[in-house]
Amino acid sequence: MKTQNHTNLKVLFALTLVHFTGDFYSAFTTPLFPAFMEKLNLTLAQVGLIAGINRFLSFIVQPVAGYLADRYQGRAIILGGLLMAVVFIPLSGIAGSYWILVLFIALGSVGSSLFHPSVAGMIPLYSGNRRGFSMSVFNTGGTLAFAVGPFFMWYRLPKAKAWPHRD
Repeated sequence: MKTQNHTNLKVLFALTLVHFTGDFYSAFTTPLFPAFMEKLNLTLAQVGLIAGINRFLSFIVQPVAGYLADRYQGRAIILGGLLMAVVFIPLSGIAGSYWILVLFIALGSVGSSLFHPSVAGMIPLYSGNRRGFSMSVFNTGGTLAFAVGPFFMWYRLPKAKAWPHRD
């Protein structure tokens, strides 16, 4: 697809929404650490390892995903990665053991890593002559998600029946 002279705001919004959605789910993990500790009787070292795996896999797979996106130009990488994040990160709430929790968070983190380069690579195609503006809108979507996600979990977690509560 050729670069347009005008900014396609509908497509820019859709790509930003994809970015927001993936990062929104990725932002759930950290606020859940206390609940994971209580539910699964985890140590701080175990939670620290989960946090490290989460961050490591959310970023280290991106160069491979970027290579694949350049080579195959497929929507499957975007949709597959987003689907992995949206499915596996929430599944962490039903993990019955430490290793299942690690597996769910690892798969969700890989999913997050997969969709980022592909979606970001599409921004210049629809930004026209407003590349800086378009990229900043796209980046704001992800940043906003990391800000809103923990508040959502703060609001939602006390209402969840499956989680242990203190009275």
